[in-house]
Amino acid sequence: MRAFGRMPWPVLALEVVGIVLVIAAVLLLRRLLPLPFDLNLSLLARGLVLTDIALMLPAVAILAWRTLRSWLPVRKN
Repeated sequence: MRAFGRMPWPVLALEVVGIVLVIAAVLLLRRLLPLPFDLNLSLLARGLVLTDIALMLPAVAILAWRTLRSWLPVRKN
């Protein structure tokens, strides 16, 4: 997808951080990622997923805006 490669650098960085958080949440739920202290792993994984969703919202907004802009007819005077 050509438009995804033209995303602003900060938005792409947020996407990468979001993907890392999803992987960390899955590893926490499967108990493959050890923690040095006792925590509620389910609550921590939920927090990571919610943070991930918040980090991916700017990319969704940009892609939706570009899609709508390409679908709407251009007004010419």
